[in-house]
Parts: sequence; C-alpha cells; structure tokens
Amino acid sequence: MWEIQNSSLIAVLAVAFSVLLTSCNSDGQSLAAEVPVFQRLDTVDVMIAGDPGRLAFLGPDGIDAYLQLDNSYGSVVLSPNSKERGLVFFLPDPITQVAGLCTWKLIHKNQVVFNGDLSILPHTESGIRMESYLGPKDIIAGDSGKAMVVSIPTDPFDNPLPDGTPVRIEERFKGATESIIDSLHHLISWRRIKPETRSGRIFVKTIAGSSPSIEMYTDVSSGAGTDFEISYERNHDFADGNQVIRLKTSVIKDRFENTVTDGTLVTFHIESGEGASLYTNATTVNGIAVAKIVHPEVASQWKLTAIIAGVASSNTLELNFNSAVEEFEAAFSAENQILSIGPINGFMGQLVPDFTPAVITVSYGDGRNERMTVYTRDGYAKLDVTSLISESPPIQFEIRILGRTKTTKL
Repeated sequence: MWEIQNSSLIAVLAVAFSVLLTSCNSDGQSLAAEVPVFQRLDTVDVMIAGDPGRLAFLGPDGIDAYLQLDNSYGSVVLSPNSKERGLVFFLPDPITQVAGLCTWKLIHKNQVVFNGDLSILPHTESGIRMESYLGPKDIIAGDSGKAMVVSIPTDPFDNPLPDGTPVRIEERFKGATESIIDSLHHLISWRRIKPETRSGRIFVKTIAGSSPSIEMYTDVSSGAGTDFEISYERNHDFADGNQVIRLKTSVIKDRFENTVTDGTLVTFHIESGEGASLYTNATTVNGIAVAKIVHPEVASQWKLTAIIAGVASSNTLELNFNSAVEEFEAAFSAENQILSIGPINGFMGQLVPDFTPAVITVSYGDGRNERMTVYTRDGYAKLDVTSLISESPPIQFEIRILGRTKTTKL
C-alpha cells in the first residue's frame, strides 16, 4: 500500500515540475522577444566641436525609444526627430560645442538596448582664442623680481586645446627680443619672466597657431636705495629765523645703479646743540630729494643726516649759526609807562625786519613770572607797562630777541 501511494506522489511531482519548466521557458522566450534589436546607421565616432551632429539607428517599425547623452557638463535626454526608416536624433549645440568624451545610450522601456561613445575635438580651423595673463604688473630689479605669464588657448567655443599644443612666448625689453616655444600641459602654458637688473618695461606676447594674445607688460622698478650724500645751500650763517636752507641729496640709486623710483621718501633729521630734534621730509624726483627748513632763531649748531627708513642713510653735515642781532638797548619813558627796546640792528648793522618777535619775561616781587611777546616796527619794540605797575610792581624785565638777551629793571 505504501509503495502505491509513494509512486502516485512521484508522478504528481513530475507533472508539476514539467509544467513549471514549460512556464519558465515560455516567460524567457517572451522577455527575449520584447527586447528589440537596433542597428546603428551612422559610423561617425569623432567630430569637431560646433559641427552638426546626429545619431541614427535602424530598428523595428513604430517602436518608442529615447537617447540619453552624458558629457562633462551634464546629461540630456532626446526624443527622435524621425521614426521613418529608423530613429534619427539630432544633437543639440550644448552637446556638440563641448570638446571631450560624450557617451550615449539608446533606451527602450527603461532598458539600455544600445550604447557607445562620441569624441568631440576642439574647433581650431576658424582661429584660436588666447587667454593670457601676466603678473604682477610691477616687479623689483634683480633676483627678487619675478613675474609669470600664463596662457590658456581655446577654440571659439571656449574649449581648451589638447596637451602638447605648441605656444610661442616672446619677451621684449629695451629693444631686445627673446622667443621660446612651450607646449600646453594640463590645459595651460606658463613661463617665469626672468628678472632684469635694469629698470624698464618688459613687453610679453604669446601665440598659438597664428593667433596672438593682447599686449601685456610688467614694469621693472629699481630696488632699495643705497647710501647717498647730502649737501646744503644757504644765503648766510646767521640765526635770523627768516632765511631758508635748501637741503639736497645726491642721485640715489639701487645696487644695480638704477635710479630709485620717484616718490621715495627721504627724511632729514636735525639735532641741535641744545638737544632738540627737528625733522623735514622730501620725496625723490629723478632720484633726488630736495627739502627746505628755516634758520633757527637762536645761535646754534646743527648736525644734519638723511635716511630712507630701514634702507639707506647719508653722511653727516655740521651747520653753525651765529647770532643774527647785535647788542640792543632797553629804556623806560620818563613816566615809566613805556618800555622801549632798540634800535635793534642785524648782522650787517641794518634794522631787523618788522614783526621780529621780542619775548619779554616779567618777574614780580611776589615771585610770579609773566611772559609776553611784542613785535618790532622800524627796528624798535615797545611795551606799555602801566597795567603791570598798577597790579604789583615788577622788579625785573628779561628781553630776548633772536637769541640775544637783555635784562633791565624798572
């Protein structure tokens, strides 16, 4: 009994397996039948950027399919422009104008049924565009001065040219021209502009094919100035507080004998015999700085130097100034109301100029001091002392004119 039942079970399983196998084979044949077969009609796999492009395929009549294109800028999906006698896809400009590799996939019902690559080359027949840059625009003469020119030649659609494309670089400096041939590497060509020891302007041009760049240049400026000499001019050596001393540098140059750039700041430092410090500044024109300073009002001795801060310095000059006025008299009027000072004579015996200051220090009996200034006219200075006497009788007047001192009592 058990053998009969076991045989029946085996027969049932065999029938079920046969049905299942038949069903699987039927589905596989159905799937295979649903995948259409396409044949490519065009054979162009390489094209020039900007040229019209198309992909055409022969397949079953009336079938729906679309084309996916991928390049370095992104992806685009196209529907066929024609379904008669196959599928025809016209490539849009954003695809055909970009040099590089473009991959395509023909897709039917979300399945890739055909794929391939399209190489788009830069378009150079209608000319090359030169993108060139030179900088910095100002360099220093000598070893410290460096500039670089960088060129990126492209086609009219801004596609970089392939590596190895020759680029000629020309430099012109003071009438002499130097030319070298370089080549593109990783899309660019570059060259360091060698430093010159002479100041001037370097003109640079780059050429790819027959297309030149725009004019470029960099200025070679002089370097830091070196030590220099100073001199002075003056009309006399008297401390009149009126005349002007003209201070002048020699032509200041760098270590390559280039005249320093106009506008270089030179500081003249003066140290007086009394320990005071004076400064005046000037900027260079054609390498020379000229400054002016007024004579002191008191006899003195000056030590004069000039510097370009942190760079260069000059020799030291010594200037002596003698008193510009002779001894003078001071007297009170009969009513003790006016203090008359003068005549005040200069170094030639002449009357001092009008408005020469006379500084008067008044000392009172209670220990107070008061200072005031009056000015000369026609060689005399006068002070009304009426109000001073009524307040508290002064005991001494010290008069100082251009370094000369006179003391008198009321």
